[in-house]
Amino acid sequence: MRVIKSIVVATMILVTCPAFSSGQWYIGATQGFFSLGEGDHWEGEIDIGQAGLQIGKFLRDDLSIEGGYAFNFDRDDFFIGSLSALFWMGDSSQKYQPYLLLGTNVYNFDDEDGLPIKHRHTQVAFGAGLGSKISKNYQARADIRLMARNYENEDDFALQFSINKIFE
Repeated sequence: MRVIKSIVVATMILVTCPAFSSGQWYIGATQGFFSLGEGDHWEGEIDIGQAGLQIGKFLRDDLSIEGGYAFNFDRDDFFIGSLSALFWMGDSSQKYQPYLLLGTNVYNFDDEDGLPIKHRHTQVAFGAGLGSKISKNYQARADIRLMARNYENEDDFALQFSINKIFE
């Protein structure tokens, strides 16, 4: 099932690429760590590592939007989707450029004990990070994200690292 979902996501990303053909856009691979505090549907914290894909577009030199999808290698029942705006600070010609992130996450998972109950949660994500040009067409990024919902999981956070290929 995980392979099928990965193929579907990769196909969706490749199909949407022509829509990004004017102006600067990027596609990248992500590696993240998510820590979800105790919730209504589980005891203790859930700490998981995620791998995923993201696609984004620079609307201006100081603003980009991106969507991402990540899955877990240890648990085949946990998936995270995100939509974020990145506010870049400083000059884009600099080797290192800090940014602020504002977005939303949606994560889905099943109970670990195999019950047919699906949990879907939406969060607002706030973050800060640093991007660095590795070469003319490649960028590395790292950020920390704090995530909040209205009444549970107040201690959620994530660390994410990504390598992006930039297209002109």
